[in-house]
Amino acid sequence: AGVGRHDTPLALDADVRLTKHAELTRCAKRQMACATPQLTAWVTDACVRYEHDAQLSQAVGRLLGALLMLRKHGPLQEGGDAEVPSGKGAVPPEEETGKSANAATETLLLQALLPLMKQHRPNAQIQRDCCSAIGCYARSACDAARRVARCGGTKALLFAMRSQIQKAEVQTVAVAGLRAICGGGRACIKVLVAANTAPMLTAVLKRHEREMQLQADGCAVLAMLVLPQSIAIGGGGRVS
Repeated sequence: AGVGRHDTPLALDADVRLTKHAELTRCAKRQMACATPQLTAWVTDACVRYEHDAQLSQAVGRLLGALLMLRKHGPLQEGGDAEVPSGKGAVPPEEETGKSANAATETLLLQALLPLMKQHRPNAQIQRDCCSAIGCYARSACDAARRVARCGGTKALLFAMRSQIQKAEVQTVAVAGLRAICGGGRACIKVLVAANTAPMLTAVLKRHEREMQLQADGCAVLAMLVLPQSIAIGGGGRVS
């Protein structure tokens, strides 16, 4: 009597397991962040080496996506512990070096991910995982969205939509990725227009009219293509 539902031994044991899992996850992220240079070199080579093996390519694609997100939010960013010098707008040289290294690595990872999608266009699982990775990365920051647009990520998403037109799960993450790219600003929206995004997107919206998230993201993209200066982007950003 008097013991709450959350104070039971079973609930306490579940809390302990969740805490241990969180600690293991943080530890794994730290280890991956430290090993990112070696992993990047290996995974970009693996994309070519295993390009004809769909199962291995799928695993490599997921690893590429994980590495992309680590480079944006990893606990061990280069120059992350450097002291900020006094003076308005001053940036530590170590931080600038770290950002440049991150940008180069992210570009390398994207350049490995996109050919993987091209090689396995009929594979819905690979297309979905890679589209999801591109979207998550583009959503993480404006510079990430611009990098995706520069590297050809827009066309990769559109080709995935075309090759998997009947797969709602692929369309949902691909359209979300297009919306994330719009967050990079007017230059990114111009890339979407030049890639003939509107006709492909219209066809997808018509075919999957019961997919609410897809409809929401798709309508947002179409609106931003038409009114790029006045439509707010999801996530609190605004195209400028």
